[in-house]
Order: sequence, then C-alpha cells, then structure tokens
Amino acid sequence: MIESIERASAQTEAGANQDQVARLATLQVEWLSSLWALQTAWWRSALQGELQWPAWAAWHNGLEQLA
Repeated sequence: MIESIERASAQTEAGANQDQVARLATLQVEWLSSLWALQTAWWRSALQGELQWPAWAAWHNGLEQLA
C-alpha cells in the first residue's frame, strides 16, 4: 500500500514537472516572438529613417559621411 502511494506521488510530481516545463517552454516561445516582433519593428523604423534616437542619429550620420 505504501509503495503504491509513493508511486502515485512520484507520478503526480513527474506530471507537475512536465506541466511546469511545458508552461516555461510556452513562455519562452512567447517572449522570443515578442522580442522578434520588437526587433523587426525597430529595424523597419530604422531603415525608413523614422528613428530619432541620438545614438542612431550619430551612427547614421557617420555612415552618411563615409558614403
């Protein structure tokens, strides 16, 4: 009886761990998708000349001077 309770407990723990791993994997995919979307939007704005950040402007001006 005790062995079956221990086995059931171990199976429950293993199932809970699998659920946690699945949730973590889902969060990682969502985070990476959001990061990719943000990076894509940033680069699209940068390439269209819409960014007005000082560091971007300095870098862009440096490229124009090289051209």
